[in-house]
Amino acid sequence: MGFAGHAWDMMKRTQENRARLKEARESSKDTRKRYSNNKGGLEPDVTSEEYEEVSRQLKKRDTQEQNFYLWVICIFAIAAFGLLFLFIWLTR
Repeated sequence: MGFAGHAWDMMKRTQENRARLKEARESSKDTRKRYSNNKGGLEPDVTSEEYEEVSRQLKKRDTQEQNFYLWVICIFAIAAFGLLFLFIWLTR
């Protein structure tokens, strides 16, 4: 294929990409309209009390996860120090 063929393919790909970008912009605009400020007809299913309860539960779960990971790290550290002490004691 000569230079003209490559140039033609590049021009076609550029046109296709522009069309895809335009479709993506329109789709993102539609999605943004649907979810922002409840203009798209979506009514909230959660009351403020339920939202606060869920938020409180999520915070509680986060603290529980942090405590769990802290304990896991402590156990691994104790095991590592124990193995190090055992290794030093056996190599004497």
